[in-house]
Amino acid sequence: MRLNTFIYLQSNNVTYTISIIGDRMTTQDTINLQTKTITALILTAVVIILLVFDGIIPHLPIYDLKAQNSLPIHFYFVIQGLTCVICQILYLKIIRTGYVVSSSVGSFRSSNITYLSVSAIQYTIIALLIFIVLQTEFLNEYNSIVVSISILLSIFLSVSLTGMLAFRFVIWLRHGRDMIIFSYAISMILITLSSLFLAVSILSEIGNNQSVIDSSRISASTQNIANFSFKELQEYFSAISFVSLWLASVLLLSQTRKKWRTIKFWLLVTVPLAYYFGAFQLIVSYIINQYDILNQIQNYTLDLINSILTRPIGGILFGIAFWTIARNIGNENIKYFMMLSAFGIMLLSISNVDTGIFMLPYPPFGLVTLSFLGISSYLLLVGIYSSAISVSLDHKIRSSIQNSVEHELRFVSKIGTSQMEQDIQQRVKYLTRKVADNMETESGVIVPMKDEEVDRYIKLVIEEKERLSRKENEPSDNEMSSS
Repeated sequence: MRLNTFIYLQSNNVTYTISIIGDRMTTQDTINLQTKTITALILTAVVIILLVFDGIIPHLPIYDLKAQNSLPIHFYFVIQGLTCVICQILYLKIIRTGYVVSSSVGSFRSSNITYLSVSAIQYTIIALLIFIVLQTEFLNEYNSIVVSISILLSIFLSVSLTGMLAFRFVIWLRHGRDMIIFSYAISMILITLSSLFLAVSILSEIGNNQSVIDSSRISASTQNIANFSFKELQEYFSAISFVSLWLASVLLLSQTRKKWRTIKFWLLVTVPLAYYFGAFQLIVSYIINQYDILNQIQNYTLDLINSILTRPIGGILFGIAFWTIARNIGNENIKYFMMLSAFGIMLLSISNVDTGIFMLPYPPFGLVTLSFLGISSYLLLVGIYSSAISVSLDHKIRSSIQNSVEHELRFVSKIGTSQMEQDIQQRVKYLTRKVADNMETESGVIVPMKDEEVDRYIKLVIEEKERLSRKENEPSDNEMSSS
């Protein structure tokens, strides 16, 4: 159900209206959102498992020329590729239905344009992925140029979307300084830069290889890397972006220390960081070597699996930060968008990594992982930005969040309030320019509009909007108290 709040500005007998549009959730809307959330949760669990195996298989010590041409490997490659294609299509449909359910979010023209653009690029990536799978299975070869185009599109889409989100965080900071918003702004900037370095690193290495990769290709290794110095620089950026996201997640979760208790909290948040930098693996390797538990090949396989799991484990922590907000917030609309943010940040953490595709293995394992870069970035952008819009349009939600004892919810309140102020600022500036132009046309006198006057109008509009919102909510509050 749509709710409208109107604020009026009057000049020279001409009344200008600012309309603030909101949504009231029906029972059917709530059921739809809960269904979509469960569907997205199942999809994300399936995708994470597939992406972990996508990174492990081509690096196993038993993955030789015979293994890479075996029926089980090719069967798994096809199933993995087709499953991930279906999951990406379903993610796009889930996001689209989210716009339909939350009509206030969908009414923003930029949201529709972004969705159409993302869909066009993602469906192109899907088509290229299917083409590569068919090439591999029917021709026993694939074209490295097609692989390069697919990777370039995925990373371009991710860079565009994380850049947009970083820009949003910076704008929200201008309307209200907050350490958590600042930390996420830095994280998104670093992730964007890390993706750019990843693109240059992978594409430069692929460019040094042959254009057609067939079944006779011997499994490559890191010894084939042409530019080690740039490769190391890319890994440094990847590590820095991971740490920055870890710090942002810790800040967002810091208020849960009382609930989880200090020891449990720090144990939970430090394990992913220690795991990422290999502290856990060193301890395990020492114990294994000390007691001669595994042979050399088994020990290498275990180290490989541990190194691949660093990103998923970190991604789970990053997702938990948004999941805590979703769990504690009462509004089903914002709960849904926060869950999309959790799924997006988990998948982005796993897919924004060098999968070894630059070595062009046969079949091209690692390509599927990179194909999720764009869709995961879009889930994160939609989740956070739509939450901000939803909060900005509903005074009652802002009040309940601001009065909540759950301090992690203040993050949503901050970005929502900042988004509201930004929207009103844009509308008031447009109206003041229109008023000045009308007065100039009618009287022939140029009316200078000082920044101080515009800021005063903006302040008045924000105050009036809050007053009208409180007045609209009074009847429902009284009914609740009487009941």
